Amino acid sequence: MPSLRPGQSQVLSVVILGGIILVAIISAFLWGLPLIEKNQDVQSAQKTLDDLKDLSDAMERVVQEGGSRSESVSLGAGTLNVDTDENWIEYQSMTRGAYVSVGDWVPLNEDNMQGVPGTDAEDGYGLRGADRHGVLIGRAEPAGDEFFTMHRIAFRQIVDPGTSRTYHVQLIQDGSLGADGGDVTITFERGQTEVLHGEGVDGGTLHRIPLLIRVS
Repeated sequence: MPSLRPGQSQVLSVVILGGIILVAIISAFLWGLPLIEKNQDVQSAQKTLDDLKDLSDAMERVVQEGGSRSESVSLGAGTLNVDTDENWIEYQSMTRGAYVSVGDWVPLNEDNMQGVPGTDAEDGYGLRGADRHGVLIGRAEPAGDEFFTMHRIAFRQIVDPGTSRTYHVQLIQDGSLGADGGDVTITFERGQTEVLHGEGVDGGTLHRIPLLIRVS
């Protein structure tokens, strides 16, 4: 077998070294890619959650003070729908991790879920001056290697123990009620309160507060 000349030996060494470096780079990329994707997933989920908290706070202020407002929400690859029958705003997405409770609904901007529709505590009610009308709740369900994650801003009845008055926010359609992915703007406006005698908790007066809403 003929021996390699010095020049040929150097070229071969460079090729071998280059191959080793290339394999190392590819291995590092393949190892780090899932971590990069997970970090992106976490950041996207946190951005949407922060936007939903801001939306819930803004809606609470409009309910209390009147007027109208618009809030932007980043949906990522998720979907958002307003259900005027169930009286909630729901955001759904597929995530790589369970960033909220798996199985059970949990409150994300409130201490309790008394009276929140769709939860185990929906038969109760909140107390005026202590509890929010709209409660942001969340839960996740396993879906293969991912999780089906849901967030809702659900509106409950609020009772004033001192006056026996019941206050209830009712979402009213005022345009499109859904969107898929991307950034959306949600506009909401408080309407004229309707007073219904004898239809509140324990036979008190029910003060129904219409909240007109649209998604664009």
